[in-house]
Amino acid sequence: MNKILNLINEMFKSTITTISNRHKIIKQCIATSICLAMIVTVIPSKVFAGENESNLYSQNATENINIEGINYTYKYYYDSKGQRSILITDTTNSVSNILTYNEKNSTFYLDNEKLGEVKTVSENDPQLNNSNILSKLNWKLQGTYHNKISWSKGTTVAVVAGAIAVYLATLGAAGVLAAMGSGALSVLASNAIGGTLHRTLYRATTGSKQNYKYNWSFVSSTNQRFGTYTYQYTV
Repeated sequence: MNKILNLINEMFKSTITTISNRHKIIKQCIATSICLAMIVTVIPSKVFAGENESNLYSQNATENINIEGINYTYKYYYDSKGQRSILITDTTNSVSNILTYNEKNSTFYLDNEKLGEVKTVSENDPQLNNSNILSKLNWKLQGTYHNKISWSKGTTVAVVAGAIAVYLATLGAAGVLAAMGSGALSVLASNAIGGTLHRTLYRATTGSKQNYKYNWSFVSSTNQRFGTYTYQYTV
């Protein structure tokens, strides 16, 4: 009888030890999972942080665009004078041009020759002001801007897209093309010598980040309206 009791006791101790060991293993697994979760949570914020940068020029960003069957490469950078510049290369025909915007005198230059200029005007765009900006974010109006942009007659579609982009600063030529379409830009390039760029700027704060939204439209010198378009960026 005593042997049976001793055997039962040993079996009981063995079971308790096994449960205890399993409990330790489970605790270790949970702790490891928590650590991994913390690592996975932290890494993406570092990997994707650069995607929130709005300045194409400080990043020396590059865009590849097809306009009317011709391939273009746009390279954004600041020149030696700190001016926003775009190297526009027609890779189909191996032709390059440099578009520069001098912010001090509000002038565009194409290969160091004056292309056009920007002037602040009092003209308004009522349709832009009435644009719907409903969103989950609490957008607050920061200001409205109306600027007349001119360029030389016969300017190419690629350069017109670049001129609007280099002035907007935070939107590349690909964004301008996606918003307006090559057809509208072709009309501007062939029939107009510029137009008025209307913009309304909003800001919303989420945590430590500042979100900006532009509603914008373009009215050509021949009084054709294009828009309303919207783009956002975060800093």
